[in-house]
Amino acid sequence: MGAMLNAFTSREQTVYFSSFLSAALLTKTVRTFSKDLEKAIEILSDLILNSTMENRAVENERHTILEEMKVTMNSFETSL
Repeated sequence: MGAMLNAFTSREQTVYFSSFLSAALLTKTVRTFSKDLEKAIEILSDLILNSTMENRAVENERHTILEEMKVTMNSFETSL
């Protein structure tokens, strides 16, 4: 199973996703595809339910997050 994990945010949502290419896609066997899908869901679930961040990492990102929030709010207010 080869996979890519990624995420993005918008004003109203955070999206986590995985795209994977497995032997199932090459051999067209549903059983292998199902197994890889289960693993992708397991990985994403672990990422969402069990992730932790050190305080230092949060502090390093705080300024960027607050700036992005300002831009988003300003953009939203001007579009009203």
